Amino acid sequence: MKTLRVYGPEMYLEMARAFARTKIALTELEFNLQSSNDLPIATQMNLQFVMTAVTAVFSVSFLEGYVNLWFDQLLNNGIDLSSMRYNQQKTDFVLENVERLQVKYCAEGKRDNLFRREKLTEKIKELYRVFDAIPPYESSDAIVRRLWDQLIDLQNLRNDLIHLKPEFLRSPRLLDMLGLDGKGREDLVNVPTVIAHLMTEQLPIANVNLAENVLISEAVLIYANKHPLEEFLLGREYSAEEAQHFMTRQPHQRRQ
Repeated sequence: MKTLRVYGPEMYLEMARAFARTKIALTELEFNLQSSNDLPIATQMNLQFVMTAVTAVFSVSFLEGYVNLWFDQLLNNGIDLSSMRYNQQKTDFVLENVERLQVKYCAEGKRDNLFRREKLTEKIKELYRVFDAIPPYESSDAIVRRLWDQLIDLQNLRNDLIHLKPEFLRSPRLLDMLGLDGKGREDLVNVPTVIAHLMTEQLPIANVNLAENVLISEAVLIYANKHPLEEFLLGREYSAEEAQHFMTRQPHQRRQ
């Protein structure tokens, strides 16, 4: 019986990149808006929320998918540790660490807790401890240390989005998130991507496919043009002036 491998982490990375480059389609309307900036501010903000939220969630999920894969290989003897280019003393040390890791997570409940509930950053720290390598947050390179701080911020944002609470929707963090442009969203994707690259360079674990595989080049959000929904997103009814501006839009007259 043949089996097909689903490349989950790569697909998450594809999704994150796609939503970082999201376009908003306005061309299907009965009138021709110039850009998404012509939409009501509430609609603009909610579109921005969607684009950045998906980018953040899938960016972190990409890296977590790989980290979980590496743990799975370690716990199930899926990595050939004999090929490590260490001296004998360090090789023995790493092998002992792997054995302790396997004992620590031998129970099914503990494995489930590792994969589903442990923070991503804590799992990464555990991997570095197993291989006795210098983690990013202890790097002599300030840029790498900053990258780790950015990963923590991104992880916190992902958690705020997954476990959405009313206070987050009123917080300065949300305003910062809504202020990101396309470049800002791509910067979010780059944080876990570079961390994954560093891990493959420092640790004897599987290589990561960080290439753009061109399965999804960009996401396209189609503006619904539903005025009652726009008012709902706004949180109040349009004033007479707003209704005149947003609900009686005229087609753009193109030059001949």
